Amino acid sequence: MPKTCPTCSKPLLDEVLSLSCNSCRTSFHASCVDYTPSDIEFMKDNSGTFTCAKLTRSKLRSYLTASNTSEHFPSTVSSQDEPVSVRHFSQLMTKMSAMADNLASMTVHQRDLSADIAEIKTTQSKLVDEISGCRALLEEHFTTLTKHRVKIDQHNDTIQLLETQHYALSTEVTSLGSEINSIQEMMHFDSSSDIVSSSEIIERVKRSHNIVVRGASDIDSSRFTEISKIIAHIDPGAEKQIVDMVRLGSGNNIIWKVTFSTSSAVSKILRNKKTLLGNTAYKNVRISDDLTQLQYEDLKKLCVELKRRQDAGETHLTINYIKGIPTIVSSETISKNSQLQ
Repeated sequence: MPKTCPTCSKPLLDEVLSLSCNSCRTSFHASCVDYTPSDIEFMKDNSGTFTCAKLTRSKLRSYLTASNTSEHFPSTVSSQDEPVSVRHFSQLMTKMSAMADNLASMTVHQRDLSADIAEIKTTQSKLVDEISGCRALLEEHFTTLTKHRVKIDQHNDTIQLLETQHYALSTEVTSLGSEINSIQEMMHFDSSSDIVSSSEIIERVKRSHNIVVRGASDIDSSRFTEISKIIAHIDPGAEKQIVDMVRLGSGNNIIWKVTFSTSSAVSKILRNKKTLLGNTAYKNVRISDDLTQLQYEDLKKLCVELKRRQDAGETHLTINYIKGIPTIVSSETISKNSQLQ
């Protein structure tokens, strides 16, 4: 009758897959005592022995004392007296169990770390996207600031141009104001009590920018330079306002009509033309305003009136321009005003 395994009570049919206890000679299925075919081969190759679990527990001492047939076991057996292979196997299993626990704990930690790493990567990706967005926004702002800087520079240039134009316009307005005053004065009745026509006013405004220079026939070859010197002698700086110069006479009777940019320059030259009397080089030069035919006739009539009054016994009379209109006045009054100035 075949032997049976005390663990599973099944017959032991394959001796290769069975183990026999080295002490009690009880046979077991290898699978019932957690042994594999490779474990059995390892024991055979290394002359290992198998001891059943029953003998390795507390009953081993009483079993050995009762049998008293083995010389290899003393009357008292400690845990250190267990067979080396079993003790080592038990220690190995304990270590493997601890290692398995550690491995399980490490696996849990690894999973936690993997989750943390995944979260960190996600956060990092979001931060990279935000940084890219901030960089793009910064570049956009920089481009906008560059455009604004260019516009500001353009506006500064425009402001400077406007300031220049404003100054030129102010000068022109001042000049126009003077001309308007002259026109208003011309609109009054003249000496013959006739109303000045609009065409006469326009002609007078045009001629208010001119002076007539006589006695300069010997400077024909370099008239512009020489006449500029004459003007500069009367009013330094006024020669820069000369815009045109035309010869009117012929032969020895040469007359030059000099045009200025403003009528105020003409008025100042006419007021100060007497300064030429003190310069021998210009003693023959005579400067007068550019009169229209009507103005010339009025001046001629005024000269006749002056002579009549002088012949009648009036003294200290002369002709003077008051607000652009020739008028007979007392020379003593003019002298007193000059002294006060």
